[in-house]
Amino acid sequence: ITMLLGGLWHGANWTFVIWGAIHAVAITINHIYNDYFKVPKKNQGFSWIKWFVVYNTVCFAWIFFRAESLGHALQVIRNFGPLDFTHSKAPTAFVLCLIGAWVFHVFEYKYKEGFAHDFGLRPFYQKIGYCTFGLILILIFSNKFSPFIYFQF
Repeated sequence: ITMLLGGLWHGANWTFVIWGAIHAVAITINHIYNDYFKVPKKNQGFSWIKWFVVYNTVCFAWIFFRAESLGHALQVIRNFGPLDFTHSKAPTAFVLCLIGAWVFHVFEYKYKEGFAHDFGLRPFYQKIGYCTFGLILILIFSNKFSPFIYFQF
């Protein structure tokens, strides 16, 4: 109920309600799973399958959150198709950046302490280079102005 109300709080639109409902269902499944299997928190460990499911569920829910209408959200989902990137409208560079970001995110999570330590040991010019490269990617792929969502109400 809280997540559904959270969706309504963001806007009186079906897209926000569905966004809240997806999160509500995911949280409910998580609680049922944890209650059914009675897994102590300290023994849960990290499972890449759990991470994959949560990550993709949240990303899927964001389609509804950012869509202008329910029809637009459904069109985005229909455009997934068979995931045939050879006929995709997405530029190859964008798809490669998405794959790279996903791989980077997985490795960063798995090796978080080593990653931060290693980055700290890099020479200053490499740190600046990494940050500059990241900013360039952001500028390349953010050619559409997106106002802060709460200013739209």
